[in-house]
Amino acid sequence: MPQSTVTNTADTVQEVFVPQYPQGITEIGENHAPIFRVETLPVMEQRIGFQGQAFGYDRNLDSGIILLSVLSFLLVAFSFRKGFKYFDTLLRAPFSVKTQKNAFEDKTMNERVILLSLILNTCISCGIVLFHALDYEDIIPVWKTNVIIPVLICIGGAILLSVGQNLVYRVLGYVFSNKELTRIWVEANNACTALLGLALIPVSLLLNIHGVNYILLISIAVLLFVLSRILFISKGFRIFFDNLHSQLLFILYLCAVEIVPVILTLAGVILLNIELQS
Repeated sequence: MPQSTVTNTADTVQEVFVPQYPQGITEIGENHAPIFRVETLPVMEQRIGFQGQAFGYDRNLDSGIILLSVLSFLLVAFSFRKGFKYFDTLLRAPFSVKTQKNAFEDKTMNERVILLSLILNTCISCGIVLFHALDYEDIIPVWKTNVIIPVLICIGGAILLSVGQNLVYRVLGYVFSNKELTRIWVEANNACTALLGLALIPVSLLLNIHGVNYILLISIAVLLFVLSRILFISKGFRIFFDNLHSQLLFILYLCAVEIVPVILTLAGVILLNIELQS
């Protein structure tokens, strides 16, 4: 605080203020001893830190894959909410070979939407698993900062495989059998495909988490896919097998419809990813 002195004269009283720090405000230490002038301090000190590093992109945290995984889960939730009783029919379809009219023959619009949603969920889950499998083995080149494109290619391949096989089953059924058996055969394929997607949901979600065992999860996904096809093939065998001629046709069917399309789909997905990266 400034100090003041009082001067008394005969006629006037005058106060004179004397500043405490005439040379400027200083930093005060112990016992009010000045250390240095405040105005000599820098406005901002130089920060000392580490050298900045480039952003490390992690495909497991890509928002596109997470969004697709959430979409597949929402499709299942929507289907269960709209028609949970329809799931009982799905569970019986791969095993029943009855030719009488059942719930699968004249499905309502709501049931058709549910079945379509479940099949789409299967294609999304299969596409995500296929991407992780090809990426883990370094079979396809992956965009460093845009992983959604190869994932969409894998999902598109799964959709084409599902639609193509469904059409082939209808054609083969109409050529070598009757309409009723063909209907049962096609609906069994749809049911097996829908159930496969339900089983693959936890696998596709876990593949997006750090530190998981990719080999184990991918092996489980492949095993589920093989089991679903064995279940469907066994029903087709019970429907159409009746003599030695049917056995020969069945072997040709396995090669032409169940094995070759899967190989062609894998090759197409790999080549398309390589082509788009070149």
